[in-house]
Amino acid sequence: MNIEKLKKYRFKLLVLFLIFFIVILPSIYVAISLAGKISAGAVIPGYYNAYAHIPNPIRTADKLFAHELFSDILATHSFYEYLPVVSNIRESGILEKKRVRFAGRGPLDWALFSDGKFIATWDMGILAPFVRFFVNLSDDFPDPNLHYVRAGRKSRFEYRTANNITYIQRYRNLLIISNNLELFESIIDGTFRNTKIGRNPSKKFISTDFDAGFLVLSDDVRTRIATSPMIGAFLENLKFSDFSEIALSILPAQIDASIISSITSDNERLGNLLSRDSKVIGLAQHLPVNTRNSVIYSIGSIEEIINASLAVHTQRAPVNLRQIDRSARIFLGTGLNDLLFSWTGTEIAVLQLEGNPLPVFVLQVTDEQKREEIFDRAFSPVITTENASLTMDVPEITQITLPRFLNLLLNMWGINFLEPYFIVQNDFLFISESAESLVSAISSIRKNNVLSETDVWHSLSKAGSDKSSLTLFYSLGHSLPSFLSGENNFADILRLYKQGLIRANITNNVLTVKLSIAQ
Repeated sequence: MNIEKLKKYRFKLLVLFLIFFIVILPSIYVAISLAGKISAGAVIPGYYNAYAHIPNPIRTADKLFAHELFSDILATHSFYEYLPVVSNIRESGILEKKRVRFAGRGPLDWALFSDGKFIATWDMGILAPFVRFFVNLSDDFPDPNLHYVRAGRKSRFEYRTANNITYIQRYRNLLIISNNLELFESIIDGTFRNTKIGRNPSKKFISTDFDAGFLVLSDDVRTRIATSPMIGAFLENLKFSDFSEIALSILPAQIDASIISSITSDNERLGNLLSRDSKVIGLAQHLPVNTRNSVIYSIGSIEEIINASLAVHTQRAPVNLRQIDRSARIFLGTGLNDLLFSWTGTEIAVLQLEGNPLPVFVLQVTDEQKREEIFDRAFSPVITTENASLTMDVPEITQITLPRFLNLLLNMWGINFLEPYFIVQNDFLFISESAESLVSAISSIRKNNVLSETDVWHSLSKAGSDKSSLTLFYSLGHSLPSFLSGENNFADILRLYKQGLIRANITNNVLTVKLSIAQ
C-alpha cells in the first residue's frame, strides 16, 4: 500500500513538474516580456522626413526575392549600392534559418531625418531577452564588418564600413538600429523623450493590408509628379496633408501601390471639383484592346474643367473664353454652351492606339439629339474620297471642319486639328485626325474586343475601386508616357514594367491613387 501511495505521489510530482515547465514558467516569461513591451512609435522621434513600416519583414523579404524583376530593380542606378548587401543575404541563406524566420516576424519601423541620420526598430516580441544571440549572427552570417563593443550598459553591436558605422542594440522588446551614435544612445537611455523638435506627425497608416508602408513629405511627391507646366500649375493651387501615405503590395510579377493624402484648394473653382466624390468611369469598359496609352478624366463637366484651368492659370491664361464665345455667336450663331457644353458629360479621354501615331479623343455624349443638331448646323461636313477605302468597315465616320477659334480652345491642352473625323459609339464621341485610328478603335469596340476583357486589365484592376476621377493605362511600346520620361528613382522602376494602370479616387477630400504595374 505504501508503494502504491509512493507511485501516486511521484506521478503527481511529475505532473506538477511538467505543468510548471510547460505552462507556468513560459507564462511567467511571456508576462515579463509583455510587461515592458513598447511600440516603435514610442521611441522614434516625430520630426522625421520619411517613415516606413513593414508588418512582417521576413514575409516581405520572401516576396521581394520571389519578385521576377527584383534583380533588375537592384541593377538600376538608384539601387545599385544595395546590390552587395542583398547578394550577401541571399548567399548566406540566413533567411532560411528557422530561428531567424521565427525571430524576424515582428514589425520593422524606420525613420529618416533631414540631416541623413536614421533610426530603425525591429520588434522581437517575446524573444527580446535573447536578442543578443539573434543579433550575433556569426554562425549564420559570417561578416568581418560586424563587431561587438563591450561598454557596460552601452554595450552594442557595430556594423562598420568604410563610410559609416551602424549601431545595433536591444531596448526592451525592440532591436534599435541607427547610423548616429547620439540618436542611438538617446533611445537606449531614454533621454530622447526630453527633446521635442519640430513637427510630430502621426505614425499610423490608413491602409490595412500591405507589405511595406511609407509616410513621405507631400512636397517630395508633388515634385516628382510635376512632369509638365500645366500639371505644375495645378499642383501650385493644391493643398496636400504634410505627409502622404504610400503602401506597397508585392506579387511575383506585379506591384500594387496606393498613395493617400488629403487634398483641398483655395481656388474656388478647383476646390469645387475636388470636393466631389469620384464615380465609376463608363468609358473604361470601352477601350479598344490595342490601346497603348490612355488617359480618362471624369472630375467635372468640360465647362467646369475649362473654367478651373483658366482660374489656375490666372494672368497666364492661354485663351480668352469670352472672345471665343463671342466668335462662336458671330460665325456659328450659337454660343459655347450650346456648341459644346450642352450635350457633353463628365468623361473626357485621350487614346493612343498601337501602330497609329495620331491620338483619338473621346467625349461623353449625354444628349445625342442636341449634339447632332449642333453638328449639322455649326460644322461644315468635308466631302472627300481620299480616305474612303479606310472607312468601308465603319461608313458612319464623318469628316468635319472646325472653326479656327475653336482650335484656340483646344490648344490649351496641346490639341490642334482643323478637319477631324468623328463617330458616336456607345454614347461617346470619338474624334481624330486619323480615319484609320477611328476605324481601328470602333471596329474593336463593336466586336467587344476591348481592354477590360483581357487578363492584363483584370490583373491590374484588382487593387482599388472602379470609381475614379482619373484613369491612366499604359503599355510600353515605342513611346513613353510623359511621367516615365524623367530621370528619377520612380521613373527608373516604372520603366521596367510593360503595363501599368493608375486610378485616382477622391472621397471626402481624400485623394487615393492606386498604381498597379506588371511585366
